[in-house]
Amino acid sequence: MKLDKLRLVKSELDAEFTTESISTAVYYQLESKWLKLDDANTVIPGVQTALERSKGQVIAYHPSASRTAWFHCPELMCSLELTFSKSPQLEKQKRFRGRIGSIVERASNAYRVLHNPLTLLVAREEFRRRLQLILSQASKPTDAGTTEEIEQINQTAVLALDIDHFKQVNDTYGHLYGDQVLKSFALRLEQVAKEIELAPSNNLKVCVAHPSGEEFLIFLHGSLTEQLVEDCAELFRSKIAEDALPSEKEWQWLSQRENLSMLSPPPLRERSVTASIGISMHGSIGSETSQDQVELLLERADTALYRAKASGRNQAVLFTSILSSCGRVLEQDLQTGIVAIDLGKNVGVTMGQEFKVFSPNFTGTKKFSVSDGRTTRTIGIYPRIELTRLTVFDVQPEISFAFIANPDDRNRTIEQGSHLEEIPTGSIGHLLPHTSKYFPTKAGSTLIEGVEPLQGFVNQNADDGGSPFAVVFRLNAEQEYLKKYGSAALNSAIAVLFRGVTSTFPAAAKTGMLDRATVCLVGRDQTYDEETLESFTDRIAEQLPELGFKVGVFSKKDIETTIDNRKNTFPVKNAIEFARFAASEFAGTNSSRVTHFGIESAERLVSVLRESKSFATAKADFDRLTELGVASAKLSNFGGLIHSALDNHPRARDLYEDAMKRNPKVLIYKSNFGTGAYSAGDVEKPLSILNAVSDQDISKLKNIHPYGYVTYARLLAKAKFAGSQEYNAKRFLAIGPDALKVAGFENSKASAVITTALSN
Repeated sequence: MKLDKLRLVKSELDAEFTTESISTAVYYQLESKWLKLDDANTVIPGVQTALERSKGQVIAYHPSASRTAWFHCPELMCSLELTFSKSPQLEKQKRFRGRIGSIVERASNAYRVLHNPLTLLVAREEFRRRLQLILSQASKPTDAGTTEEIEQINQTAVLALDIDHFKQVNDTYGHLYGDQVLKSFALRLEQVAKEIELAPSNNLKVCVAHPSGEEFLIFLHGSLTEQLVEDCAELFRSKIAEDALPSEKEWQWLSQRENLSMLSPPPLRERSVTASIGISMHGSIGSETSQDQVELLLERADTALYRAKASGRNQAVLFTSILSSCGRVLEQDLQTGIVAIDLGKNVGVTMGQEFKVFSPNFTGTKKFSVSDGRTTRTIGIYPRIELTRLTVFDVQPEISFAFIANPDDRNRTIEQGSHLEEIPTGSIGHLLPHTSKYFPTKAGSTLIEGVEPLQGFVNQNADDGGSPFAVVFRLNAEQEYLKKYGSAALNSAIAVLFRGVTSTFPAAAKTGMLDRATVCLVGRDQTYDEETLESFTDRIAEQLPELGFKVGVFSKKDIETTIDNRKNTFPVKNAIEFARFAASEFAGTNSSRVTHFGIESAERLVSVLRESKSFATAKADFDRLTELGVASAKLSNFGGLIHSALDNHPRARDLYEDAMKRNPKVLIYKSNFGTGAYSAGDVEKPLSILNAVSDQDISKLKNIHPYGYVTYARLLAKAKFAGSQEYNAKRFLAIGPDALKVAGFENSKASAVITTALSN
């Protein structure tokens, strides 16, 4: 709190004195140790001595002939260092003492506007301003030359806190004591914030605010994950709840700042205070302006706070977890069977969304207790039993209406207050045969394999000398389908696909889900049947016409191939990933829904992504294919074009060079290498390659790659200025004038170097 005020003083000092060529610094004491504001360096002994001496001076401490004077401000418990262009005399020191008094008063007034007068925490509007500044800075584009991906993108989270039952504190002990609780609460939040900021593994910025009453706000900014934010929220919550508030130490701290002799605090055991916390993360918000994002973050944190209080208080609730843990049944109309739930559009409910229903007694959390008339003890926990499922058909801001999804349950009565749990997209265990409501976890885990057991089968079969196959069935239009029809319809479609695969290919070893819209089948080579696969694919495509159904395959016949006139073997252990690439909507052709993985499908995938300007996705897929051992001249050339579009010119140059080495006969690989090398600052090597190209091919280059033709001329121009041995005067005089006439380059900055070289 004190540092914020000192920063305002420093800002006012700089605004007042910078134009007079006077440098300033602010020093403050912490536990008898002098520290320089916002400077981690240790204060040197000579300055420490001057600061101590300034405390006893009416005007300033000024060593004889020194250009520096120290002005002590007892009201701020700090000293201000002013360094002049020449040694200030006493009259000048007096004038500056008066000016400093005015500056401190202005800063104090500004501080009062920006901070809560009771707790001295940041006030509402200042908190919003700082949050908006953080978000606007985060949304600024990076420099054009920045091409490396950041390992962890900085994110922002907002925590809305509310002291539980604070009205009872005021009603029981009075508002004066309640004010002390608020001050202690603020102090403890600040202490936890500093603990989080100082943790070496976090590197987080934390801002704590007190808008009004028992309402507090916090934002965290840095390398955040949902788990880290929840851990921080739990730290704030536990530090409040686990110790008396105010503690004896905190009461002493309060008493030193104001006279509390007329106030007797309650016993320590009665100073129990808890807090509820709502959390909203910026990563879950779309592309709104920073101001709109501030509104959304605060609104969602407040919504999550309401859920935390409604669900029992003294807990933290993440906005994105509301659908999975906080919903309740409001009522059921027995005549129509329609069920009203307390979740709506403002927490993300969409038309067609599915929920599991658990009666209040059977959520897996209610204790089973017995009493012998004198004592009551818990002997167990009621099991978690799914009652039925609901599908939403009407969504309003704070409420939704649903029908019972299972026809066999339509006459079932649902108790008011029953718990709701969102069924995520791709969670289809409840739609498959042999699912039991009494074993929901077991059913879901045993029916559907994940990627690890599927990969384990492939590895084992390959180690045994086999040639396992992998088939990936992908619903490429699942996002559009989800928006149009909802999660219930999409889950039903995925279940249709999964049931179809397991019933059509019973001889295969394993079937599982790679993600929410991708089913994978693996098996031994002798069980693979192309004809059955194509027939099944046509049938499913007819059943699910809007889902962009595609199938990718990697089988024995795809292992051996010829690439750039050389025999190549794809690693069989990568069969699942190869099939997954082949199932992309961009890897195949329009003539067939089944695509076998090969160099052509890999090249097609990367090429289409590049042409659609999806450069980040194209780079990720290209890099992964390279890691998997997939390479060709054409693929390297595409990789170079992608990295060039991302301004990573050294990497693009290296990839173009790789393409040249794999297929030296292709002219455009050489001209691409020239453009990549030029952008990376290289001249000699690309010229040695392009100078060796025949005049006839260089003439062709003007038509097939105009930019490469112009860049060759630019390389020659640079070589001329550098006196390089690679400068070919005959070639430059032949192509230089033509390069200046190429459409799009006439009189451009790009061609200026050519014009200058020709004129010299």
